[in-house]
Amino acid sequence: MVLKITDISQRIALSVVILLSLTIRRSQGEQCGQEELARCSRPLQVLSSTSDLTIATNKEELNEICPDLYGGLHCIRSYTRRCMSLQHRNHFNKLYHGTNQVIRDLCREGHYQNDYLRHAPCLRMVKPDYEICAKKYQDTISRVTQMEHRGMANGTDDD
Repeated sequence: MVLKITDISQRIALSVVILLSLTIRRSQGEQCGQEELARCSRPLQVLSSTSDLTIATNKEELNEICPDLYGGLHCIRSYTRRCMSLQHRNHFNKLYHGTNQVIRDLCREGHYQNDYLRHAPCLRMVKPDYEICAKKYQDTISRVTQMEHRGMANGTDDD
């Protein structure tokens, strides 16, 4: 199995975007707001391509970050149970499954973790260039999203 930084980053980025854009129940108050969801997903940002943290390159570093990653997953799972309808939760879980699996595979001894650790020094070396590309991508997505929202607000949505 060949591990690519784009696989991890794309799964994490997609999941975070979906997380932040899902409709949530407002009746739960602050515990179900965007801030709570952002707080839950913060530990997962260590895996994103634009993280300020460095890529774990050995087993000890993975052992340090994995408890936080699992904590983030637990927090998100709790959030979805409290704050999302069954339909939204099922949809979310389908979309978020890849992120959960990446974290489980990364933090559990086995082929995936071994492949990751073998390629981690290379990933760390190319990360600065990848971050530039990821930032441009995120900026483009933000602009497109803003344009879509403006179009819907102006009644020009073609859907």
